[in-house]
Amino acid sequence: MRTGTRGFGELGLDESARGFRRDRLLVVPASSLAMTHLGRPLPGAALLGAFAALTWAVSLNSVLAAINERFTGTVAEGNAAAARAAFDFVRDEREALTEEARTDA
Repeated sequence: MRTGTRGFGELGLDESARGFRRDRLLVVPASSLAMTHLGRPLPGAALLGAFAALTWAVSLNSVLAAINERFTGTVAEGNAAAARAAFDFVRDEREALTEEARTDA
């Protein structure tokens, strides 16, 4: 888990996380990513990017297209950057968890 990201225990979610595959539940620093890329703690776009990476129910390109339909200028750019960053975060975390599972097996 990356520095600055709180774990399930710190968020009081240990009990809720039990029974799920570890690579299917991630704590995503969506508000932090929004602050970095948008300048405000509005995590919606980052959460959509994370959802795309975790589930593949929607593509990152579709998320970015929806952001660009709804917003313009720097707001669109910031939201798109936050979505991309969250997508990358989830992808990297899942790869690390997969590698960890391989070495534990």
